[in-house]
Amino acid sequence: MDIVLVLMCGIPGAGKTTIAMDLVEYWNRNYCTTDNTVASRISFDDLESFIEWNHSSFKMIRQENLCILEKLMSPEIRTKLSKTTPSLVVVDDIMYLRSMRRQVYVLARNMGIPMLTVSVSVGLDTAISRNSERSIPVKVESLRKIYESFQIPDPKFIFDRNHISICSEYSACSHTVESIVNTIKSLHSTYVPRIVLVKNVSFHKSSLVKDVDSQLRKIISDVLKELASRIYKSTSAEEQQQLTCLLNSLRLKLSDIKATVLQEVRAETNKDSDSSECFIQLFFCRGDD
Repeated sequence: MDIVLVLMCGIPGAGKTTIAMDLVEYWNRNYCTTDNTVASRISFDDLESFIEWNHSSFKMIRQENLCILEKLMSPEIRTKLSKTTPSLVVVDDIMYLRSMRRQVYVLARNMGIPMLTVSVSVGLDTAISRNSERSIPVKVESLRKIYESFQIPDPKFIFDRNHISICSEYSACSHTVESIVNTIKSLHSTYVPRIVLVKNVSFHKSSLVKDVDSQLRKIISDVLKELASRIYKSTSAEEQQQLTCLLNSLRLKLSDIKATVLQEVRAETNKDSDSSECFIQLFFCRGDD
């Protein structure tokens, strides 16, 4: 894959923008080459500062921000990027509610792009002090409400699973950016794009098991091909050997899972037709798996 999405979240004054700008500068300095590997930052906060705030306008501008983000990560842009080192899109925003982060995650997931959430925390007093030095400070009352309502990333939610937490109470050190970069590289090397099946896929009871088996074979084949392509890009023989062992282990586990699913399908086909079709539609269309 050619893009990794980094979502910076935290209360106003936490230091998100400083870390985001340092990350973009570091990435472009160390990885920007002739093959168009770049990093860019988009600030939802900046875009939202130009509107008169109310519930409807806030909701509208955030939807427009997601549309802008989607265009930045569109296939037309991605075909022009490097195939070896990922480009970065860094979103700089408060994202204090899980529902906000989930929106961005769903967008990235459906585009086959890995997302890393970087949660930047700081004490309320420090945030208020830093905020007062801004040219356009956030109202202290609003800042307090955001601080009290902030929902920290929790790995039990799939959209928060890939995240790191940073405390910027004193200052953001150089090793902060380096730790983010190392996490990005790890995520990029292990990410397997979610395979989205169309929801109107048709299954007939007379050939239900065969149809499901065919779909599962395709899913497994696509996943294994993606991983195999990364093995061939590995530089060291030792790394290739380790990845090959993991690939073989995964192939066996996926085969076992497929066998279990087919057993469940066979059991469902003994029931009425409507419930069988409903079961299969739910199995293939679960949105957050």
